[in-house]
Amino acid sequence: MGGHPEIAVHIDSEVITNYTHLSHWKQDKTSVYYRILCRGYGNIGTHEGPPLTMILGIVALIAGITLFLLIWNRLLKHQINQHTKDLKKSEEKYRTLSQKALVGIYQITRDGQLILANQRMADIFGYSSSQELLETTQHISTLFADPDQVNPLLREIDMTGAVQGKLVEFISKESRQIWGNLYIRRTSTDEGHPIYEGFMEDVSERYHHDQVLRASENRYRRFVETAIEGIWALDTNFCITFVNAMLAKMLGYTQEEMIGKKAEAFIFPQDLDTHQARVKNCTKGSHQQHESRFRKKDGSEYWAIVSASAIHTEDDEFDGAFAMFTDITDRKAAEEELKQAQKRFLAILNGIESTIYVADMETHEILFMNDYMKQLFGEDHTGGICWKAFRNQDKPCDYCTNRFLVTPECVPTGIHLWEDKHPVTGRGHICPDRPTKWVDGRLARL
Repeated sequence: MGGHPEIAVHIDSEVITNYTHLSHWKQDKTSVYYRILCRGYGNIGTHEGPPLTMILGIVALIAGITLFLLIWNRLLKHQINQHTKDLKKSEEKYRTLSQKALVGIYQITRDGQLILANQRMADIFGYSSSQELLETTQHISTLFADPDQVNPLLREIDMTGAVQGKLVEFISKESRQIWGNLYIRRTSTDEGHPIYEGFMEDVSERYHHDQVLRASENRYRRFVETAIEGIWALDTNFCITFVNAMLAKMLGYTQEEMIGKKAEAFIFPQDLDTHQARVKNCTKGSHQQHESRFRKKDGSEYWAIVSASAIHTEDDEFDGAFAMFTDITDRKAAEEELKQAQKRFLAILNGIESTIYVADMETHEILFMNDYMKQLFGEDHTGGICWKAFRNQDKPCDYCTNRFLVTPECVPTGIHLWEDKHPVTGRGHICPDRPTKWVDGRLARL
């Protein structure tokens, strides 16, 4: 610029003038320059409007969010489809189990209409399919042997919420009797409508079997209760679990008073050792028959012939005992009276100063010698043989009077009187022999 200062001044003033215009254009939003700067450079030099990098960032963010939503939507659809498949599979599995179940499954509306039934339910009532059962059954009361049971049953469910194991009699399509256990509860549909649902177990065969067993049990119970023998059953601790009315009456108790008591409660203290020995033998499984006395409620004696047997489980383990009692109290009293009469009789014979003996007519065993005869012979020969002890012989006497005392049919004939000189004592005797029945029942010569 050195030699032309006027040119320099002119250029500088023009630049200044242009820069002033540029600044003005940058401020003027309607100018072309402003639009070019905004489109290309974000209006560099101004502070108005977003920069391009910010716009690009916003666009990138929007694109990222859109891509995320697309991916999330696809994943969500996949999960929904998988869940739907699982739900259908579960529903199909439930339907299969329902149709193949061993019990009848059903649903009933509040007014008693059958709306769902599986194949087993149809089989129980004699229908070919569950659809036939649903179409045929307008109201569940038609399935009941007593239709009047339906409303009370539904009221009971409304009050308690459920009924379990209720035994009900039904009628099949062919009018066949059916016995079933009902399990039913009150619930509601997805729409909130109340319904009843549950299952039914066909127990007809078991019911009839139980009826037969119950009838048989009643017959045996009547037999046991009306038996003239006393009967009781004991558990493994020998406590009474059953006693019939006859035995309770024999011992002076009621049946209720005896149940639960130990058998030894009816035994006299002095007989406990014998009782324990019999208990021990019973646990080993042996059958026993013996005469025993028992203590009655009033403390008196009750005599019985007891036939006792052990009870065993299927594994052959001891499970208690069973016994029958035949009352012999009167017989025992008669025997005791006979023993006392015998004592009195023998006392009389012992007081007579004559030789008196009793011998078995079949075995010749000496059953009795009176005191006078014992003194005469110097010893007691009871238990010996008469022809040996009294006659010193090695065989029965030829003149034995047994043949005169009874007939060939062993019928007593009466007294046979005869005379004899005893070979040992040398004394003469008048012998009035006669047959007699000894205290043990044997036929003897007196």
